Amino acid sequence: MLAPTMALAQPLPLAEVAARAELGPALGLRPMLRAVVARILRLPLGHADVEDCVGETFRRIVEHRSRLRPGEPMGPWAAGIAKHVALDQVRSRRREHPSEISDEAPDSAPSPEETADRVRRVQVLRSALAKLDDGPREALLAFHVEGASYQEIAARLGIPMGTVATWISRSRKSLELTLERRGQKEDRT
Repeated sequence: MLAPTMALAQPLPLAEVAARAELGPALGLRPMLRAVVARILRLPLGHADVEDCVGETFRRIVEHRSRLRPGEPMGPWAAGIAKHVALDQVRSRRREHPSEISDEAPDSAPSPEETADRVRRVQVLRSALAKLDDGPREALLAFHVEGASYQEIAARLGIPMGTVATWISRSRKSLELTLERRGQKEDRT
Protein backbone atom coordinates (compact mmCIF):
# COMPACT_ATOMS: atom_id res chain seq x y z
CA MET A 1 0.00 0.00 0.00
CA LEU A 2 1.21 3.51 -0.80
CA ALA A 3 2.09 5.84 2.01
CA PRO A 4 -0.49 8.64 2.36
CA THR A 5 2.15 11.31 1.68
CA MET A 6 3.22 9.83 -1.66
CA ALA A 7 1.62 11.49 -4.64
CA LEU A 8 0.37 9.25 -7.41
CA ALA A 9 2.09 9.76 -10.75
CA GLN A 10 -0.05 11.25 -13.43
CA PRO A 11 -0.62 8.89 -16.36
CA LEU A 12 1.09 9.81 -19.60
CA PRO A 13 -1.07 10.79 -22.56
CA LEU A 14 -1.58 7.92 -24.98
CA ALA A 15 0.36 9.69 -27.76
CA GLU A 16 3.39 10.09 -25.44
CA VAL A 17 3.28 6.41 -24.43
CA ALA A 18 3.20 5.39 -28.11
CA ALA A 19 6.07 7.74 -28.98
CA ARG A 20 8.22 6.41 -26.13
CA ALA A 21 7.52 2.82 -27.17
CA GLU A 22 8.60 3.56 -30.75
CA LEU A 23 11.67 5.43 -29.49
CA GLY A 24 12.84 2.39 -27.51
CA PRO A 25 15.22 1.00 -30.16
CA ALA A 26 16.67 4.47 -30.76
CA LEU A 27 17.63 4.91 -27.10
CA GLY A 28 20.43 2.38 -27.59
CA LEU A 29 21.88 4.70 -30.22
CA ARG A 30 22.50 7.52 -27.72
CA PRO A 31 26.31 6.93 -27.43
CA MET A 32 26.71 6.90 -31.21
CA LEU A 33 24.55 10.01 -31.60
CA ARG A 34 26.57 11.81 -28.92
CA ALA A 35 29.78 10.92 -30.77
CA VAL A 36 28.42 12.21 -34.09
CA VAL A 37 27.28 15.49 -32.56
CA ALA A 38 30.42 15.97 -30.45
CA ARG A 39 32.64 15.40 -33.47
CA ILE A 40 30.81 17.97 -35.57
CA LEU A 41 30.61 20.53 -32.76
CA ARG A 42 34.22 19.80 -31.70
CA LEU A 43 33.11 19.53 -28.09
CA PRO A 44 33.51 16.86 -25.39
CA LEU A 45 30.84 14.16 -25.21
CA GLY A 46 29.27 15.46 -22.00
CA HIS A 47 29.06 19.12 -23.03
CA ALA A 48 25.64 20.73 -22.60
CA ASP A 49 25.42 21.70 -26.29
CA VAL A 50 26.07 18.07 -27.28
CA GLU A 51 23.31 16.89 -24.94
CA ASP A 52 20.95 19.55 -26.28
CA CYS A 53 21.58 18.40 -29.83
CA VAL A 54 21.07 14.74 -28.89
CA GLY A 55 17.78 15.68 -27.24
CA GLU A 56 16.72 17.56 -30.37
CA THR A 57 17.75 14.53 -32.44
CA PHE A 58 15.44 12.29 -30.40
CA ARG A 59 12.63 14.82 -30.74
CA ARG A 60 13.03 14.74 -34.52
CA ILE A 61 13.24 10.93 -34.53
CA VAL A 62 9.88 10.76 -32.77
CA GLU A 63 8.36 13.49 -34.91
CA HIS A 64 9.49 11.93 -38.20
CA ARG A 65 9.46 8.22 -37.28
CA SER A 66 6.93 7.56 -40.04
CA ARG A 67 9.65 8.40 -42.61
CA LEU A 68 11.70 5.37 -41.58
CA ARG A 69 10.79 2.55 -43.94
CA PRO A 70 9.96 -0.84 -42.42
CA GLY A 71 13.06 -3.00 -42.22
CA GLU A 72 15.42 -0.04 -42.70
CA PRO A 73 18.08 0.16 -39.97
CA MET A 74 17.50 3.01 -37.57
CA GLY A 75 21.19 3.76 -36.89
CA PRO A 76 22.18 5.42 -40.16
CA TRP A 77 18.88 7.31 -40.33
CA ALA A 78 19.29 8.59 -36.76
CA ALA A 79 22.97 9.48 -37.38
CA GLY A 80 21.89 11.57 -40.38
CA ILE A 81 19.39 13.42 -38.23
CA ALA A 82 22.06 14.00 -35.54
CA LYS A 83 24.46 15.32 -38.19
CA HIS A 84 21.92 17.83 -39.45
CA VAL A 85 20.99 18.94 -35.93
CA ALA A 86 24.68 19.49 -35.11
CA LEU A 87 25.27 21.39 -38.36
CA ASP A 88 22.26 23.59 -37.55
CA GLN A 89 23.90 24.30 -34.16
CA VAL A 90 27.22 25.20 -35.84
CA ARG A 91 25.46 27.58 -38.23
CA SER A 92 23.57 29.13 -35.33
CA ARG A 93 26.80 29.67 -33.37
CA ARG A 94 28.43 31.29 -36.41
CA ARG A 95 25.54 33.74 -36.69
CA GLU A 96 25.57 34.55 -32.97
CA HIS A 97 29.36 34.69 -32.43
CA PRO A 98 31.17 35.04 -35.76
CA SER A 99 34.53 35.89 -34.17
CA GLU A 100 34.58 32.76 -31.96
CA ILE A 101 34.28 30.28 -34.80
CA SER A 102 37.30 29.66 -36.98
CA ASP A 103 37.03 28.31 -40.50
CA GLU A 104 40.40 26.66 -40.08
CA ALA A 105 40.37 22.92 -39.56
CA PRO A 106 41.83 21.79 -36.26
CA ASP A 107 45.40 20.53 -36.39
CA SER A 108 45.00 16.85 -37.13
CA ALA A 109 48.70 16.06 -36.88
CA PRO A 110 49.43 13.67 -34.02
CA SER A 111 51.10 15.07 -30.95
CA PRO A 112 54.67 13.97 -30.12
CA GLU A 113 53.24 11.72 -27.40
CA GLU A 114 50.83 10.10 -29.87
CA THR A 115 53.64 9.58 -32.37
CA ALA A 116 55.89 8.03 -29.74
CA ASP A 117 53.04 5.77 -28.57
CA ARG A 118 52.35 4.65 -32.13
CA VAL A 119 56.05 3.88 -32.74
CA ARG A 120 56.13 1.90 -29.49
CA ARG A 121 53.03 -0.10 -30.46
CA VAL A 122 54.48 -0.88 -33.89
CA GLN A 123 57.71 -2.08 -32.26
CA VAL A 124 55.77 -4.31 -29.86
CA LEU A 125 53.73 -5.75 -32.74
CA ARG A 126 56.85 -6.43 -34.83
CA SER A 127 58.49 -8.12 -31.87
CA ALA A 128 55.41 -10.29 -31.31
CA LEU A 129 55.25 -11.19 -35.02
CA ALA A 130 58.95 -12.14 -34.99
CA LYS A 131 58.21 -14.75 -32.29
CA LEU A 132 55.84 -16.62 -34.63
CA ASP A 133 57.11 -19.46 -36.80
CA ASP A 134 57.69 -18.55 -40.47
CA GLY A 135 54.66 -20.38 -41.94
CA PRO A 136 52.05 -19.10 -39.49
CA ARG A 137 53.48 -15.56 -39.67
CA GLU A 138 53.42 -15.60 -43.47
CA ALA A 139 49.82 -16.91 -43.48
CA LEU A 140 48.69 -14.30 -40.93
CA LEU A 141 50.29 -11.40 -42.82
CA ALA A 142 49.00 -12.63 -46.18
CA PHE A 143 45.47 -12.76 -44.79
CA HIS A 144 45.39 -9.53 -42.75
CA VAL A 145 47.82 -7.28 -44.62
CA GLU A 146 47.52 -8.46 -48.22
CA GLY A 147 43.88 -9.48 -47.99
CA ALA A 148 44.56 -12.91 -49.50
CA SER A 149 41.91 -15.60 -49.09
CA TYR A 150 42.55 -18.89 -47.29
CA GLN A 151 42.51 -20.64 -50.68
CA GLU A 152 45.14 -18.26 -52.09
CA ILE A 153 47.35 -18.67 -49.04
CA ALA A 154 47.04 -22.48 -49.15
CA ALA A 155 48.03 -22.50 -52.84
CA ARG A 156 50.93 -20.09 -52.26
CA LEU A 157 52.34 -22.05 -49.31
CA GLY A 158 51.46 -25.50 -50.70
CA ILE A 159 49.53 -26.55 -47.59
CA PRO A 160 45.94 -27.64 -46.90
CA MET A 161 43.37 -24.88 -46.35
CA GLY A 162 42.59 -26.28 -42.87
CA THR A 163 46.22 -25.72 -41.90
CA VAL A 164 45.98 -22.11 -43.06
CA ALA A 165 42.90 -21.59 -40.89
CA THR A 166 44.62 -23.20 -37.89
CA TRP A 167 47.80 -21.18 -38.34
CA ILE A 168 45.92 -17.90 -38.63
CA SER A 169 43.74 -18.65 -35.60
CA ARG A 170 46.66 -19.76 -33.41
CA SER A 171 48.79 -16.82 -34.57
CA ARG A 172 46.05 -14.36 -33.59
CA LYS A 173 45.79 -15.95 -30.14
CA SER A 174 49.56 -15.91 -29.72
CA LEU A 175 49.76 -12.24 -30.71
CA GLU A 176 46.91 -11.38 -28.39
CA LEU A 177 48.58 -13.09 -25.43
CA THR A 178 51.95 -11.50 -26.19
CA LEU A 179 50.42 -8.04 -26.52
CA GLU A 180 48.37 -8.47 -23.34
CA ARG A 181 51.46 -9.53 -21.38
CA ARG A 182 53.40 -6.58 -22.78
CA GLY A 183 50.58 -4.20 -21.84
CA GLN A 184 50.48 -5.58 -18.30
CA LYS A 185 54.23 -5.08 -17.93
CA GLU A 186 53.93 -1.45 -19.06
CA ASP A 187 51.02 -0.84 -16.67
CA ARG A 188 53.24 -1.90 -13.75
CA THR A 189 56.05 0.50 -14.67
